[in-house]
Amino acid sequence: MVGPHFESLCREYAIRADEEIFGGLPGEVASGTVPDPANRTQIEVDVVVNAASGAGGAAACSLTR
Repeated sequence: MVGPHFESLCREYAIRADEEIFGGLPGEVASGTVPDPANRTQIEVDVVVNAASGAGGAAACSLTR
């Protein structure tokens, strides 16, 4: 029960984080799954942070699992 709540708190923190935390303001914060073709499975990702569009550079992505 603590896991989902903590993950939600982490996403809330990420969306409100100062620019220096991720090197820019986050554009999108979410959770999801990514494919792992080497092991023929999927990896659940609890916090994904993408850079805001028009951030002046390549979109950054920060993942935790």
